[in-house]
Amino acid sequence: MRVNYFKFEKRTFINVLILVCTLVLLSNCATESKEKKLEVEGFTLMYKAHKSANSEIKNVPINHPVKISVETMTAQLLSLKYKELALFGKMKAIFSVKDINSIARLMTKALARSPSNKLIYFELEATSGGLTKGELFHSNKNLHWRFSKISGRNFNLSNRGASGFRGKGTIWKMIPQRGQALKKTKGVFSVTWDNWLVSKLKLPMTKGLQKRKKTYVKEKLKEPKPSLAPSRPASDSIVEEKLNTLNDLKRKGLINENEYQKRKKAILDRYL
Repeated sequence: MRVNYFKFEKRTFINVLILVCTLVLLSNCATESKEKKLEVEGFTLMYKAHKSANSEIKNVPINHPVKISVETMTAQLLSLKYKELALFGKMKAIFSVKDINSIARLMTKALARSPSNKLIYFELEATSGGLTKGELFHSNKNLHWRFSKISGRNFNLSNRGASGFRGKGTIWKMIPQRGQALKKTKGVFSVTWDNWLVSKLKLPMTKGLQKRKKTYVKEKLKEPKPSLAPSRPASDSIVEEKLNTLNDLKRKGLINENEYQKRKKAILDRYL
């Protein structure tokens, strides 16, 4: 009986030990996988662990947080262009004026609040149609922009060769402007990443960027300003949804108290 009792106690101890280890492991996994996420008006912003990225990004040091102006971020967004890989493929802007108006301030704050070991992941329902997805991070006084999808068109990462990622299914590549370059992976064969752009924080004011800035300002001024008097009564659910979104922005530190109060007053003035 003593032997059986001893075996029972030993087996129980081992089972308890396994259970404790499993719970600790699950707890750690849950903690690591839980990332801050913002979803507002077709735009998703999230911090992702640097160590969860692929090997190419893992080897690039990340210098977060970094503070830049909204104007600098706007210039960055205006400069981003891509070209369709077709016989008559045209160079196009990745983000429209409306897109930039929606995301410039939020992306600026995301960089300023990003933990040192996190990448910034974003998704945007582009006004041109389709989903645009990518990653942004700061390293050695440069911003790194990497896109996996532009306006609903995927970037194919297969068939890597010395000429870069131009595998089957890839139908676009990014076009660097002055102060920018496509990322090159060092190795036996130098590989150019057609979807990964390294951009200086302060871009030179080229004629092209200056022209786009002027167009941006003109189009922004044309946008209709919200009327203080609503054209038709708004339901309580609309007001509640907008206030919930505003509260979420404040809670996640993406807007300060002053901005929160101004936007709250504008919502209440418009709909109540």
